[in-house]
Amino acid sequence: MTGSGGPVTERLTERMRTLATAQRYEEAAMTRDRLSALDGAVTRTRQMDQLLARGRFETTRGEVTWVVDHARLVDVRVAGSTAGALPAAPPPPPEPGRPLPRLLADEALVLARRLPTPDATTSVA
Repeated sequence: MTGSGGPVTERLTERMRTLATAQRYEEAAMTRDRLSALDGAVTRTRQMDQLLARGRFETTRGEVTWVVDHARLVDVRVAGSTAGALPAAPPPPPEPGRPLPRLLADEALVLARRLPTPDATTSVA
């Protein structure tokens, strides 16, 4: 999922057009759905990879600071509070060079979608 989906996308798009032209609409719809699933998987993989590549960083919004370490939320701090806000320890770090395990992938996707991009209010810890 880390490479270019261009050739596969082109073939699926062409197949969808061919099927639609032949009035094989159900098959064209299934091909469209496969193409959509592929695009979604590639997008999610890129989001996780970008978050993982950021390493350890902090990002602040208002009075809340999130500390993320290799796609894992490891701490949350609220201004004026001395205690950490997370009730549990973070999951173990991912193995370098391996895909994120499902336990980390779900959390990484939520973080990637919710946290600001690196050029916004972000600092390296």
